[in-house]
Amino acid sequence: MLSVYSPPHLREDGERLAAKHPELSGYLFATSGTTGSPKWILHRREGLDICAETVNTHFHCTASDTWGLALPEFHVGGFCLTHRARQAGGQLARFEQKWDATSFSLWVRENKVTITSLVPTQVFDLVKEKQTAPPKLRLALIGGEHLNNTLHAKAIALGWPLVTSYGMTETAGLIAASKVGDTHLRPLPGWVLAKGQEGQLTIAGPGLFAGYLAESGLTETEIPFSTKDLVDFKDGLLEVRGRCDDQIKIRGELVDLHNLRAGLAELIPSRRTTVIALPEERCGYQLFPVIEGPQAFDQEISHWNNQLPAFSRCQSAVFLTDWPKTPLGKIDFRALTEQISRRQDYLLRKATSRD
Repeated sequence: MLSVYSPPHLREDGERLAAKHPELSGYLFATSGTTGSPKWILHRREGLDICAETVNTHFHCTASDTWGLALPEFHVGGFCLTHRARQAGGQLARFEQKWDATSFSLWVRENKVTITSLVPTQVFDLVKEKQTAPPKLRLALIGGEHLNNTLHAKAIALGWPLVTSYGMTETAGLIAASKVGDTHLRPLPGWVLAKGQEGQLTIAGPGLFAGYLAESGLTETEIPFSTKDLVDFKDGLLEVRGRCDDQIKIRGELVDLHNLRAGLAELIPSRRTTVIALPEERCGYQLFPVIEGPQAFDQEISHWNNQLPAFSRCQSAVFLTDWPKTPLGKIDFRALTEQISRRQDYLLRKATSRD
């Protein structure tokens, strides 16, 4: 029998898929990353147990710890935190109110939480509200997406014991992590990480997922599993340089969206930012900086943009108050791209009608 873990809007699809495959057992997770259509990922119980034990051993988690859940349990990050707590025999506290940085910080103090998992959006909010870390908290595992260095440094200055991590639904959470306070990713014991021929990360290990499940059946995992993340290894450390699908060509030149987004985030650390690429007939793509909140930073953005190679320079920045987000709080790049595309279509039609 399959246990289904998915956002509410995909729950019915997951239950229907599970019912169609009564011969399978395990845990079925929905994932779409940040861009694609949902995929259904099957994990076996024994693999999840190994992943939980590996993390607990690495971070010396014991029955004396209290885990604080502030992520949806249908997401692999939330599920894995609860599973680690069960494996270690520790206490589990659930932050069940609507996310608010001040309320969360107070809740962590009141519940004497020692370990929690957060995404960068939540770290951003904690820093913005200048919340200092509760004294009992010894680990704040950060995953879901990249945490920029400026935000990391500000959170550390407020006392938050951040551990940056790397993982995905296919690996049941983190497979590489930093030490508290730094950002250098070290592979966890039991995982074999390597650089493939095209520069992408390949993964092998007993905690790897069993396969992708579809109506037609289970596509079993090929080992080693090849990801879309581009990586380097130096002195035993893992460096994630972006994704294969972050590499686009403009006027025949290769442009790395990951680097552009990182540069913009460092330029404006006080706001959420990103860079969106829209298809364009002549050049291949047009690039749009997107910044949360009202219009500002015009001079800084212009200077940053002018320092870029000509082929990778951006169009006028787009300022948005309401960002589309996934249930985990990550930027929903597909929805955001569609929103920016509709905006540009409207502006083009408006300009054409005036002509």
